[in-house]
Parts: sequence; C-alpha cells; structure tokens
Amino acid sequence: DQAERYEVLSTVHANSTDGNRFGDFLLPMHSGKRCVGVLGSTSFFDTTGRSKLVCKEIGKQISRRESFVVVTGGLTGVAETTVKEVSESSRVYNVVPRGFQRVIHHGNHVERGLDMEERRKHLAQMCTVYFIVEGGPGTVDEAQKVLRYNPKAMLLPMKSTGGAASGMFFDSPDAFFESVQERISYLQRDKAEDFQRLYLSTESPAELIKQIFDLIEG
Repeated sequence: DQAERYEVLSTVHANSTDGNRFGDFLLPMHSGKRCVGVLGSTSFFDTTGRSKLVCKEIGKQISRRESFVVVTGGLTGVAETTVKEVSESSRVYNVVPRGFQRVIHHGNHVERGLDMEERRKHLAQMCTVYFIVEGGPGTVDEAQKVLRYNPKAMLLPMKSTGGAASGMFFDSPDAFFESVQERISYLQRDKAEDFQRLYLSTESPAELIKQIFDLIEG
C-alpha cells in the first residue's frame, strides 16, 4: 500500500551516509517541514505514567500539525510510544544503524551509520528541536552530541519525567542545564524563558506539550 511504498523509498533514500544531514533523509513531500527529534528510554521506569503521557502528547501534537515530522532512534519505549500517536506514518522517521533489524513498524525506516555510536551522531544532526523523555547513559550521549555537532538545534529535557531528562547520568547536571538554556537563548532569545519554564514544568502533559509546540510553531 501507500505507507509501505513510503517506507521502501525512505530506506533506499537514506542508506547513504553522505550529504546534508538536515533534510537529506526526508522524502520529497516533506521538504521544508520541521523535524522534531525524540530521545529517551527504551523502557519506562516512571511508575506514575507521566512519561508515557508526555510521549503520547508529543505524538498527538505532531499528528495535528502538518508542518512537522518526527525523528526517533527507532527503538521501543519513548520512541515507539510517541510515533504510534502520529496518524500519518509517512511523517515518522526511525533512524537505526545500517542492517539493524526493524523494531518500530510505524513510519519510515532510515539506516544511518555502522553502529549505535555512529547512528547517534547522525541522529544528533537531523533536527532543530529535540525532546528528551527519561533516558539513560545512551540518551546522555545523544544529548551531548546534539550540543556538540548541531549548533542549529535546541534540547528540551522534560525534567519531570526523570532520568537523563532530569540531569541524571550527566557528570554535572547543572552544567548540562546551563548548556541547554544557553543554546535556547542563542536560537530563541525572545522565547527562552518560556521554553525553560515549560521544560521544567510539572503541569498537565497535554497542556504542557501543546504550549511547547505553539512556541516552536509561532
């Protein structure tokens, strides 16, 4: 069907590791769309259900806003929960190392890098906004790569979800959050305080994520 055709085209299109990583993995019909990355745990450790709700709301907002596509690391947990809420599978891009077995069967299968280390570096350069939900040491590495290799991107660590998003596993949580806010202030000076208030917030996930997307889109 049409969704399967999208997936085949995307895999062929994305197998190259060369070229402009901003958008060269996108299907032609998505040229110019905003790429939102979602980083985080492969299994949820939050027992309150908040982390899952945050992921679902991210997916729902992307689904409702046609100018966005979502990019994930292609694994279970945060990534899979998010993309299942995006009704158009063609607007989902799951990035895995070359030859890696497909885990998420919703969206475009994108192969980049020879191993997880290389895949993380590619993933870190594909978007201009990255949400962090929970996360362990691997998510820390992804976040650090975004800050190091992608000067056009800002990170939004959803602190209330815990894990790496709350600063856990970083050598210096304070230094991490300072770097996050410095980047946002550089890219979105007029909105920096609003972004900070929201990614640190404990309010309802539905309203919280809607406000963040309104800021991104505005």
